[in-house]
Amino acid sequence: MSRDFRDRPSAPSLGSHATRRVRCVSTKLTEADYATCLERAGSRSLGEWAREVLLAAATRRPIEELLLAEVLALRTIVLTVQFALGAGETLTPDLMQRLIDRADAEKLRQAKARVTQGTTRTAP
Repeated sequence: MSRDFRDRPSAPSLGSHATRRVRCVSTKLTEADYATCLERAGSRSLGEWAREVLLAAATRRPIEELLLAEVLALRTIVLTVQFALGAGETLTPDLMQRLIDRADAEKLRQAKARVTQGTTRTAP
């Protein structure tokens, strides 16, 4: 009588934070893509490497979004300063700090909105 993998005893618990991986994600790759993934995996198994890459992509902000946020904050500051100077206003250190604080507070929201606008497809 052959044993099914479900008949095997489970691995010993690694602590209260350890959870068993029970879900599977798969994809089809070209030979070239597969070779690239194997190369990137190095000494790790392909599955371990793919899990790390997938989870990193799902939990971290892409660098592009962070860079966009900084550019948008800088744009806000430059345009506001340019407009204020053009109107003959004097920029005090307190006013500049409030402007910087406002730009920093809004930059991630603005970047997310821009990214969402760029990835949202509308039907023709």
